[in-house]
Amino acid sequence: MSNLSTIISGQFVRCVTEKKDRYKRWLVTCYIGKLDINENMVVNGNAISYMSKKYKKTENDAKKVNARTWAGEFKLPSEWRKLKKK
Repeated sequence: MSNLSTIISGQFVRCVTEKKDRYKRWLVTCYIGKLDINENMVVNGNAISYMSKKYKKTENDAKKVNARTWAGEFKLPSEWRKLKKK
């Protein structure tokens, strides 16, 4: 599976509320059946595990095989913004 629209493709998506982050935003995990959509996005290099330990191993595995985001040069958005301010 490659991108989010392909993964979802008209299927029923169930999202489970976990907790709020320090900015009081809800953190959720979304599923299609037993498939963790969040993890699937990370493993395929379509998302990063920013500020979360939950998918860090999955992200490291994606980096090792140069999955999408990791195929070229990549900077976290926060790093990119810092460089653009200079």
